[in-house]
Amino acid sequence: PIPMPATNWLDEGNADTSWYDAAETEFEIGTAAELAGLAKLVYSGNNLSGKTVKLTADIDLGDNMWTPIGRMINTSGTNENSTFKGNFDGQNHTVKNLFIDTVDGVTDTNRGAGFFGALTGNVENLNIDTAIIKTAHWAGAIAGSIEGSIKNCNVSGVQITCLTEKVDNEWDNGDK
Repeated sequence: PIPMPATNWLDEGNADTSWYDAAETEFEIGTAAELAGLAKLVYSGNNLSGKTVKLTADIDLGDNMWTPIGRMINTSGTNENSTFKGNFDGQNHTVKNLFIDTVDGVTDTNRGAGFFGALTGNVENLNIDTAIIKTAHWAGAIAGSIEGSIKNCNVSGVQITCLTEKVDNEWDNGDK
C-alpha cells in the first residue's frame, strides 16, 4: 500500500499564491505549490468566477495530503463563495498521487472529497493518476460535489472509500 503523507498542502509554507492577481482573468500554474495555492484561494472564499486557470505541467502532489479545491459549507448545499466557479484547463496534463483522508474529521467545511471538493465551474482536459480518497461524504477523483461540468478528463489508479458517519445522532449510510 501507498503510505499517506503526514503533512498537508495548506500547512504553513506549502501553498504558493504569488501567481494570483485579482485584476487578471487567466492564469498558468505549473508546480504543486501553485496548485495548492489555488486550493488555498478557493478555500478562503475566492471562487475564481470568470477566471481561467491552465495547468502547464504534470504535477505530483504526493509530498502532502491534498485539501480539495472548493468546499461544501453544510449538508444542505454549497456556499457560493467557497466552491470553484472558474474554468480549469488541465491542458492534458496529469496530477498524480492525490491523497485525501477526512474520515475521522468530516465537518461542514470538508464534505466534498476529490481534486475539487465542490465544483460549480468547469474542468476539462485533466488526468488524475493514483489517488486514495477516504471520506464519509461526497467523493470522486475529479470532484466530490459537482454542479458544473467535467469534460475530457481521465482517471486511473483511483481508490475511493466512503464510510458511514453519525449525522444528527443517526448513521449516514456513506452512499455519496
